[in-house]
Amino acid sequence: MNISLQKNEFVNYLRLLLINSFPDNHSSKLTNNYLQSLVEDTLDKIEYCFKNIKLKYYNTDNKISFNHLNSDHMCMFLCYMGQVGYQYDYEEILLNKISYLNKILHGLDVWFNVKLPDVLLMVHPIGTVIGNASFSDFIEIHHNVTIGSSFSDMVYPSFGKGICLYPNSSVIGKCNIGDNVTFGINSSIIDSNIPSNKRVLGQYPNNHIINAKINVVDEYFGHAK
Repeated sequence: MNISLQKNEFVNYLRLLLINSFPDNHSSKLTNNYLQSLVEDTLDKIEYCFKNIKLKYYNTDNKISFNHLNSDHMCMFLCYMGQVGYQYDYEEILLNKISYLNKILHGLDVWFNVKLPDVLLMVHPIGTVIGNASFSDFIEIHHNVTIGSSFSDMVYPSFGKGICLYPNSSVIGKCNIGDNVTFGINSSIIDSNIPSNKRVLGQYPNNHIINAKINVVDEYFGHAK
């Protein structure tokens, strides 16, 4: 994978981002050595993810690229960095900072303990909130998307493979979503099930469910179906 900075430079870049964003007493522990393995493991996840995205700036002619100045790339990196850190029991104060940094830089609210899939695509996800749902691979998430629980029972949605959530769409509560489902702009569902190969239009409870126009995996993803 082609990386816009050398790995040691990128580790130091992240260290400085964290220190300058959160200048507290814990900052002295954020050495390059402390972050090195976490960054390398996260880059491995990014490489696997990006090789399955057949879009310019991610994977062109099987040449995978990560650019720290591409905000979508960095947003996805920080999501995975928090997730990897949580998996390997890094200090919670660091994991909180990683998630908070993602909110500061990209306006994305997703905490480190949310189990995101190995293959996802964030498309300028400003204003997006992602709760602790159950995800499958090949999900595309745009801006102002909300994935969360209903207030009454705190049950989160479950998503199949090949999902696209367009801007301002919301999936709330006990929802079982099949494979290859697209949520149109401004659509919303609450405690609803959607079968595979459908497109969701309109707002709950007056949704209009039609047959899918595209195959999400074929359209945006590619190499490890």
